Amino acid sequence: MQKGFLLIETVVVGLLLVTASLVCVSYGMLNRQREESEASHAAVYLAREQIARISSDAEHYRGYTGDISWLGTAGPDIKNLNGRVYEVYTAMKPADEGNSLREVTVRVRWSCAGRIREEKFRKLVNCGG
Repeated sequence: MQKGFLLIETVVVGLLLVTASLVCVSYGMLNRQREESEASHAAVYLAREQIARISSDAEHYRGYTGDISWLGTAGPDIKNLNGRVYEVYTAMKPADEGNSLREVTVRVRWSCAGRIREEKFRKLVNCGG
């Protein structure tokens, strides 16, 4: 009778240990996924901010071809969000679709979990004329 209880206790403790380890692994995976999602959303925000600023002053860029530096506000560094540093690269070139259109490409890079991540966005901006 004593041996039967010892076997049941061993199985129950083993199941508890396996369950606890699976919970810890799942928590770590979910936490990494949340961090990557936050970083990706911040990259989208930065790219939209850059494109919106270019679009709002589109006539200034009429005929422009080349790189554009970050147009965000002066003051606190907006490219340092959630404890991450983002690099924003913007290039403008003539669009194939029309003379007054410019193709704006924004690449946002950051480091996440020891790897370099990058999001790339493209939009056509009507620069008038």
